[in-house]
Amino acid sequence: MPKTRQVTATWLFVALYLHDSMFYPSRSTIFQCKIEDDSDANLRRAVMIHENLPDWQRTWQPMHYTFCNAEFPRSRSTILAVAAGAKHFRQRTLSGAMIDEAAFCEELDEVLAAAKPALGKIGRFTALSSATPSIFGSLVHDLVGA
Repeated sequence: MPKTRQVTATWLFVALYLHDSMFYPSRSTIFQCKIEDDSDANLRRAVMIHENLPDWQRTWQPMHYTFCNAEFPRSRSTILAVAAGAKHFRQRTLSGAMIDEAAFCEELDEVLAAAKPALGKIGRFTALSSATPSIFGSLVHDLVGA
């Protein structure tokens, strides 16, 4: 999904993946950006959303956050924040993956190739980025292989 600064797409998808982790069992999600600190910033967005939920929801589904990792004990779900690279997808089974600023990830084609088997047939994959010439732009405009 292409985005601009005025669109809060990252917040939307962070909230959707947070919901998935809170209310569905055994979800394993990756948030990925070019650098680990940016990925953790997206995870901290999920923490902020969780902290602003009503008390009964936070009590019912607590969230345990440490740098680049969030765990949900009741649903046994996790969200992991990682830096760019295909290695984070290999030898994993994932329910979802969100790559923010995907156009600026140098190895996006390798990440896509590694994410496909990790996500299987039912995993969700979300790539968000502002516009710049890259493989991401080719994917958005269906120009891959053209």
